[in-house]
Amino acid sequence: MYERDLQTDIIHCISPQAEGKMFSLRLPFELLLQIFSHLNGNDVVNFLSTSRSYRSLIMDEKIWRELCVRHGVHDLSSFQHHDPNRSFYTVYTELLHTYGPLIGLWASDDPFHGAILEFRIMTESQEVGWEGIVGELWQFQMPASEFADNRLPKLPDYYECLRIELRPPTSSKLAATSLWPSAGTTPPNSRTPTFSRILHFAGNALRCQSEKFLRLNAPHRQGFRLQCRDRQGYPTVPHTPFPPYHLTDRLLDLQRLPRLIEQEPAMFDHTEHLRGFAPLLTPEAETVLFLAPSQHRDLAPQSISLIPPTSSDQCLLYCRLMCPDKNAIVTDLRTFFPEIGPFQFDLHFFPLRHLRSLPSLLVSEVPHPRDLHDMEDLWLGAYDTLGTEVLFITMDDACEQLEAWKVTGNIFMPRGTMTFTLDASRIPTRDIDRTLLAEMKISPAEEDVIMLSGTGYIGGPEYT
Repeated sequence: MYERDLQTDIIHCISPQAEGKMFSLRLPFELLLQIFSHLNGNDVVNFLSTSRSYRSLIMDEKIWRELCVRHGVHDLSSFQHHDPNRSFYTVYTELLHTYGPLIGLWASDDPFHGAILEFRIMTESQEVGWEGIVGELWQFQMPASEFADNRLPKLPDYYECLRIELRPPTSSKLAATSLWPSAGTTPPNSRTPTFSRILHFAGNALRCQSEKFLRLNAPHRQGFRLQCRDRQGYPTVPHTPFPPYHLTDRLLDLQRLPRLIEQEPAMFDHTEHLRGFAPLLTPEAETVLFLAPSQHRDLAPQSISLIPPTSSDQCLLYCRLMCPDKNAIVTDLRTFFPEIGPFQFDLHFFPLRHLRSLPSLLVSEVPHPRDLHDMEDLWLGAYDTLGTEVLFITMDDACEQLEAWKVTGNIFMPRGTMTFTLDASRIPTRDIDRTLLAEMKISPAEEDVIMLSGTGYIGGPEYT
């Protein structure tokens, strides 16, 4: 109880306005480390900045190691390619403080398909020759044929699209007394990383350095709408939102945002361009996709956007990677009007909450859950001829059902839609329906099967 009260007292003293009013008690270093373990990076730095008696601790590696561990950096082996003496202080202040929260999975609102972007520490620094954080886009290969064995999810291919690279060391050394002047800013002697986009074409990769590559978006109302050609009067309907509004708290981890200045994203409404679209459609096109503000009462949460290159050729390569082509039955209105521009809109990526570690997410040999609530997490699902997709499974206690929502999707069932539910009110049974298992190409001899009754969903005329 004493430690908790003391921690609360210290948190109240962390604001810059409290400088000069700090308590005079000199706390033991071990107790300080324990207190720091409950504070975020900004609060730790502010605490060290508000008392002269604690400035000598600024270069103590134990403090910065604990902050690095929060981002999965337990040792410096991945950061010593250029400098074998690189410190936890340098790694945290120059890289992890601002960009460490990116590490993990992010899901985009790209219409229909969505996308998964993974940020991770570049552990192969010795092989690739640079240290930092890499952003890689997941892409799942489509099944080779409808006769292939598609009953198990496939692992994704990884396409590098972004580098946040620590700069090589210089002869200048950081002063032991240098501190952040205020929360969220960079130490005056610290150096910003190098940022590069990676473009892919014809099996090759092109690296392009850039100063503007990432934006932290404020909550917004930007949405997509569809105009269905086969419906009388060509009415418009909203595209399924992502993330689903009622799942935001469960699906997303909004504490995991980079420490950047939040910006208002541009808003687009292309409704006025619909009047002239009909003559431009191909015979196969049934639906027009366009941008328009959402009418929902809630805002979409904070997100990040990767800023495309300014060069039109590089922008084309970049957007082909980030936004796969839609099916021929969907026409993207932006591709027909130069004043709109096909790449004017930057996708929003949202930080996904994943309870299991990524290696567990990407293997099929996961332990059977003791309770249906234990299944709440991200999963890979196999959709026969449509390939592998990412799902979020969650328990709805009010309806007594287990729900699976699409994080990535396809032209028939887009991201953000429910794909199946399982009745949780009934006790799971081990009575095996061998006919059904045969259709699913599952052999009871090789799988420990528990069967539940449920409902699957397919796309309707409005993709909902």
